[in-house]
Amino acid sequence: MSKKIVRTLTFLLVLVFLFSNNSFSYSGVTNDVNINYYATIGISIAFVLIGLVLWLLFGRDKTVVDAVEFYPPEGYNSAEVSFFYKGYVDNKAVVSLLIYLASKGYLKIEQIKNKDGSNSKDFVITKLKEYDGNNDAEKVFFYTLFMFKNTVTSEELYSRFYITVEKIKEHYNKKEYKDKIFDKKSSIVKNLIIPMIIIVFILITGMPVYEVSDFNTAVTTVMFQIIGISVLLKEFFGNKVKSRKIFLTVLASLFAIVPLLFTVLPTVFSEPIYLITYVVGIICIAILFILRKIILKRMKFGLEMLGKVKGFKRFLETAEKEELESLVEKNPEYFYDILPYTYSLDVSEKWVEQFEEIGIQPPDWFITNTTLLVNTLGIFLDLTMDAINTSMASEQSKGEFFNKNNYSN
Repeated sequence: MSKKIVRTLTFLLVLVFLFSNNSFSYSGVTNDVNINYYATIGISIAFVLIGLVLWLLFGRDKTVVDAVEFYPPEGYNSAEVSFFYKGYVDNKAVVSLLIYLASKGYLKIEQIKNKDGSNSKDFVITKLKEYDGNNDAEKVFFYTLFMFKNTVTSEELYSRFYITVEKIKEHYNKKEYKDKIFDKKSSIVKNLIIPMIIIVFILITGMPVYEVSDFNTAVTTVMFQIIGISVLLKEFFGNKVKSRKIFLTVLASLFAIVPLLFTVLPTVFSEPIYLITYVVGIICIAILFILRKIILKRMKFGLEMLGKVKGFKRFLETAEKEELESLVEKNPEYFYDILPYTYSLDVSEKWVEQFEEIGIQPPDWFITNTTLLVNTLGIFLDLTMDAINTSMASEQSKGEFFNKNNYSN
């Protein structure tokens, strides 16, 4: 049984338990009812205090040492370095593997010309040699990119690469991988905040609606709001394609806002004790939500990697011209070797700006009919990588699944 089903069933059981209790069936607001709401306020505040204690005991990281690093942690690709920094892998981190594999000599990217001879956002990716590494995510990325032929257009990616991006994200974001850098106790404790939030929300929303209306109205109101808010949070903090995000956002907003405007708010404003309890509860829910986001303690290896990536990222953003010239002199490919990491760490624009006055040779894996200056590359990188991100993250087809046995050595 999936975690979502378990959580849903748990929520329904709590809901039925709370609203089937006859102690809440009063006509009008009596002192006994006020006691129930005072208790709700106390429970909400108590949950916040418990959350703070959990954070102090299991959620606070030790001080991270982030000395300046000229290179990313050795042996890790751009997606993995992003994971060490953010704690998860997103679409940009996966897409950065394209530049990473190109810089390793596995493929080249060619910009397609428009009919008037100007460059377009479209591109062609060509395989230069077979992948010979031992990284599963890179292997999956490369294998599915050239599954059918050795040359792939952006249009073809748009129709078939989404599932690969999602699978690679799942590979890095699964519990087994996170347990390598995060304390297992903090992951368990983090999930304890969820039922606290649900209970507070049920009490401050369902209880007054039940008293003013009836049981069915209360259940429907709470369920619609929880479904709508859950989807909205997932969409805003997730990595979905825009077309789907707009549709789900509108639908989820209706689920959340309609009962809020027509049932919850008229009810809570009908009595001062309802309003006070609701406001306090919402504030406590917001604090609990923040605590859940920050309760994630890193182990020794996770702290070490975070320190190295932070130091590396700081260098990318603040490097002096003399330092960069020295690094390029030692390694002419330094700019391009580092480029995929800058994209996955969201500092590519800053990195390109650092090299505007430094002479570097164009990469042999990127072909364009424009004279390739660094600032031109920066503009193209932003436009093309956005197009690649859209293409690779497009959910136009669900039919392409891959099996690890298909690409194993």
